[in-house]
Parts: sequence; structure tokens; C-alpha cells
Amino acid sequence: MNFLSNARRPNSGAGDQHPQEAVIRPVTEADLAAVERLDRAVFGSACYPAFVVRQLFDAHGHHMLALDTPTGLHGYVLLATARGWDTGWILSLGVEEPWRQKGYGRRLLSQCLRDLVDRDLREVRLSVEEGNDAAVQLYRSLGFVPIGNRADYLGPGEDRLIMALPVAGTAGTAPGR
Repeated sequence: MNFLSNARRPNSGAGDQHPQEAVIRPVTEADLAAVERLDRAVFGSACYPAFVVRQLFDAHGHHMLALDTPTGLHGYVLLATARGWDTGWILSLGVEEPWRQKGYGRRLLSQCLRDLVDRDLREVRLSVEEGNDAAVQLYRSLGFVPIGNRADYLGPGEDRLIMALPVAGTAGTAPGR
């Protein structure tokens, strides 16, 4: 079922082959130290403190996925939703070097979006640094569209581009909503 309106479905052709040893799976409590390490490696000084990773897992772990390989976790995505809200937020998507530019970020985000089938969401939003062209291009290719720029969104001098993806076909969504 295609529930991502205005989004291209991930290509399942021969050119889209990924190494068998890399799998996308839910994050478990046992993974939290690895997620903290990964978050530090990807986001540096902007990483989540350990207690925030813990609390995000407790509150939103059902929408936290990891890129798992024989050498450990090398990527993760986290989406937050709340009962009664019709908008979800991608809080984090990170893939560690040298795993970037191999389609793993797309796989993580695509699986996260597919997992929304049981949610009553109107759209999914995210914020991204405007100069992060690779991320903006990935989000656009999955159907996200810019909806505005927010000055100081994450603090002084931390401007962000807000992007949104309309979601259709989720549980309880009425036509024309």
C-alpha cells in the first residue's frame, strides 16, 4: 500500500541491492549505549545527552530504528508521535561515515514511514540545516516539501528549514482531511 502521497516509492530493482549483512530493525534497550555513541559520532557537539537518548527511547522507542551490521549499529532514525496529534516529527536521522551515500539513510527513513500505517497522522515533519544539501535532497526525493524557514529554531544562530510530508491511507484518516 502506498501511503506516502507525492513520494516516489523506493526502487526495488537490481540497482537497489544492499549488502545482506546490513538490516533495519527496532532499537532495543540493550542498544542505547550504541545509539549514544552513534549520535555523538554523527552529530558531534549537537548530540543528545545520554539521559535524553534514554527518555526518547522510553517515550518513542516504538518508532526508533537502527541500521545493524556485523560490526555494530551505524545509523538510526527516530520519529515522535503523540496521541491526539496528527503530525509526527522526525527527531533524528543519522548515518555514520563511511556508511553514508550508500542508501542507508533512505532505507531507515523509508522503513520508519512505512511503519506509520497504524497511526492517524496527517503529515510528518522534520527540521534540517539549510546548508545540508545531501539531507535536503534525500528528504525531497521521498516527497518532503519545504514549508518554511525558522530562525533560531534550535537556539541562537541555529536556523532550520522545516519540511513536511503529507501522509495518506493511515488508520482512521477520512477522505478529504
